[in-house]
Amino acid sequence: MLTRKIKTGIVFSLALAFIVIVAIAFYADFPHMVTALVDFRWEFFPLQLLLALSQMAILSQSSRNPYSPDKKSIDLPIGPFYGHYSWQSW
Repeated sequence: MLTRKIKTGIVFSLALAFIVIVAIAFYADFPHMVTALVDFRWEFFPLQLLLALSQMAILSQSSRNPYSPDKKSIDLPIGPFYGHYSWQSW
């Protein structure tokens, strides 16, 4: 049951992303966009994708990552955030 919901969500997200891309393409200069896609050097795309995914994997494994989900709060040098200062307990 849960995997069916996940699969349905993924398919829906991909369909929505496709619709958004097509809408942006028609809103923008469509012939120019087609020309850019045709002239794009697709032979480097797998390398770019591999580098981006490896960078995300390395950053997510880093223990010194300041954006790691195990962090409870981030001290900001600005005023109160939702009525609390960062050194106050929630």
